[in-house]
Amino acid sequence: MLCSAGMFRVASVVLFSATALTAWGAPRGRVVRVERQRGGTAAVPVLCEVKTDGSGICVGPAPQVGDSITVVDDTHTIAEVRITRIQAMAPQCNTLWSFSGEATRGDLSQSKSSKTIGVIDPGIDRRLAHRVDEDHIESPTPGPEVRVLLGVDRDGDGTADMIVTQFNCDKQGQPTSSSSAVDFCIDIWSERDAVMKRAWSTKLQSCR
Repeated sequence: MLCSAGMFRVASVVLFSATALTAWGAPRGRVVRVERQRGGTAAVPVLCEVKTDGSGICVGPAPQVGDSITVVDDTHTIAEVRITRIQAMAPQCNTLWSFSGEATRGDLSQSKSSKTIGVIDPGIDRRLAHRVDEDHIESPTPGPEVRVLLGVDRDGDGTADMIVTQFNCDKQGQPTSSSSAVDFCIDIWSERDAVMKRAWSTKLQSCR
């Protein structure tokens, strides 16, 4: 259900069902040099599909009851949702989370669009944040096997400050060709202090 790449179905990058995530596509975007340090858990954005009834699925570290999800489209924030229930998608899965919530602001009827995405991020500017088309996002990870799934501009400067990438990976979680892959990996990148850093990384084997 992840909208653009079939991960956030936010069209059908928002799932995020593990099945949808395994669909592979051609890599897109240019490659840029970045600092590849991991951020603290508190700084890791969580990306969510939010349905019109306030429920949905998130990818990233576990959201908490009471967390506020900011739902954005290509131009602005359309709604905010408060999480009232959270549950792992599978017993051993610490990556994908189903949730129920209630709208606290805005109009969730617009979340039917494939161009919306929900974000849990303490640094997001609700007045200026918006989704960025993945075709216009530079991939933070070098390598043709890495695909940009989606991105969000948290501060309205026109560039993606939060990026989700997907790739076939080896046992160490490094990108590899599909023929030698043993798992499927997701990275969440976050720009802080003008530096894009890999804030969170996971393998999806336990979620299948």
